[in-house]
Amino acid sequence: GTIPQALFLMNGPIVHNRTQAKGGTELGRILKDSPDDTAALEELYLLVLARRPTADETKVCAEYLTDAKDRKEAFEDIYWSLVNSTEFLSRR
Repeated sequence: GTIPQALFLMNGPIVHNRTQAKGGTELGRILKDSPDDTAALEELYLLVLARRPTADETKVCAEYLTDAKDRKEAFEDIYWSLVNSTEFLSRR
């Protein structure tokens, strides 16, 4: 069978490249400009979902960031999760 188009797009190279925390990307800029994780998280939510994270979302993400070995990779995971969320996909 073929890969459904939506699944390919969510896991494809375009989404992967856009959610990286390297120079020239939005996430790279957010992490550079916001050394505080809470501020960076809020800015990322505003960018992707056009709203601030709820208290529960902030707590879950903060725990994930605390346990992560690499801040950039953790924020890349969060960014990817937001882009692939039902809320993001239904906002098109």
